[in-house]
Amino acid sequence: MRHYWRYSKIMHATLGTFALALVVTAGFIALKTGGWRINTSLSLHAKLGFSTFVMGITLMLGGIAANIIRLKVPMNWRTKWVLSVGKVHKYFGWFIVLGSQFVIATGFINFYTFEGKHDLGWGLAGASCAFFFIGLISGEVWHQLKLRAKMPQVTPENGMSSAEFQEEIARGRKLVILDDLVLDVGLFT
Repeated sequence: MRHYWRYSKIMHATLGTFALALVVTAGFIALKTGGWRINTSLSLHAKLGFSTFVMGITLMLGGIAANIIRLKVPMNWRTKWVLSVGKVHKYFGWFIVLGSQFVIATGFINFYTFEGKHDLGWGLAGASCAFFFIGLISGEVWHQLKLRAKMPQVTPENGMSSAEFQEEIARGRKLVILDDLVLDVGLFT
């Protein structure tokens, strides 16, 4: 999968933009429904939902800024600063994704729990979390298996065996092995 990193970046940016649109839309719908205010008498779901709304926008705008910095600011590609910005974006994103499950669960409990009947709200919250985590674990297992898949080795027709390599070295040729390729560096010494 790592050899498709350019497409992965494009997919990540596309899905991030789509997530930004969904978060902003859902947030504004919830704010409009609540009369454009958040007060202390509202439920835990409303407070956590608004926090997730703000953190989601921060994450997505931070991702856009990090991408612009990575593409437009002249610097070494793997500098410590660039790597740390990427890690902050990654872990903050996972925090929001996992925290969103808590927001969804509190929403189910808040809106589907009626007087004396707690089963429906808690059941929907549990089912939602189970569906999410089963999907997450399945996706991670699939991804790890794809990363471990071995690429078929192709031996080139004009390849050199280990014995031939040793013979050429004994004859005085200057050869090096780089990424399973035999390179003649005699012209450069």
